Amino acid sequence: MKKRHQQKFIAWTAFGALILNPPIIMALNEKFVLWGVPSFYVFIFFIWILTIALNYLWIKKHGE
Repeated sequence: MKKRHQQKFIAWTAFGALILNPPIIMALNEKFVLWGVPSFYVFIFFIWILTIALNYLWIKKHGE
């Protein structure tokens, strides 16, 4: 993997970790229900699965 791709990969992973920090999560925690599931859990699951999927695609495309 090229240095530039590695830096972008690390930046995306750091962004995923940052967005899952408690202060940001609590700021987005509202009393909203989506299909019977509180928005808090929907947000956590969506960000988690999105980060994993994008990291997988990134490694698949630029990995060695």
